[in-house]
Amino acid sequence: MESQADGEILPLLLAFSEAACNLKVPELVALKSLVAAGRGWRSVLLEEPTPDSLHLPCLRLLEALMASPELFAMAHQAESQENILLAAADLLVLPSVAEDEHDTLEKQKCRVAALKLFSRCCATASLDFVLQLRAEEGMDTVLQSLVLLCHHELLCLLMYGNPWRNDDLEESRKQRLQAVDTSLFLLASLAWQLSPLKDGLETEKWTIEGRVPLQAQFGRTQVLLPSIVDMVCENASEEDFQPFLSSISAVRLLLEEPGTA
Repeated sequence: MESQADGEILPLLLAFSEAACNLKVPELVALKSLVAAGRGWRSVLLEEPTPDSLHLPCLRLLEALMASPELFAMAHQAESQENILLAAADLLVLPSVAEDEHDTLEKQKCRVAALKLFSRCCATASLDFVLQLRAEEGMDTVLQSLVLLCHHELLCLLMYGNPWRNDDLEESRKQRLQAVDTSLFLLASLAWQLSPLKDGLETEKWTIEGRVPLQAQFGRTQVLLPSIVDMVCENASEEDFQPFLSSISAVRLLLEEPGTA
């Protein structure tokens, strides 16, 4: 998109966002034409994020719209080439070192905004229904992407330490903290949903049969869960890590082996 076009579209996005935030959930269907324009959303979200791009206002508007179950269903059921949720999921993918891609503050902000969007979706629809979204067989799901992201951001936080002397690194640290916090919240929510404790069952009821779908959900990323828990617990004395502890207590449930809970 040209910068002039972006300048014309931005006020509309902000106006729609304000309107969506002020509408009650049943009233949001009046804006369904916005969700129906899936191809236009994707053309914006699939571009490279820059300081002047429209990614953040688009994601914030989508977050407001996804409070409506009807609008979420429209977005979720759209064909892949018009599916705005799949385009948002692509923003969770980390830059590839093999392809010499570089991480930027803009990409970090987009990842946080995308996580908030999916958190909103999980409040609207079934949690596992949202987290298992993916473009096609063989690709990572939203759940797998957020595990990879959470692990990566924790490593970066521990690597950089507290960069309070550098404004750019400090802003980057804030984005990484938000990404970890939201990712752990979603993982904790999934853990409680799958836990037998949710229904007042004995933990021994968490059998092999109950675990197989869980292993399938996490796929290759399941091996990262113990590392995520360890990184948070070993640095629990750090002020920035303390807000993660409540979520980690639930994420631990995802590590328990059948019959040992």
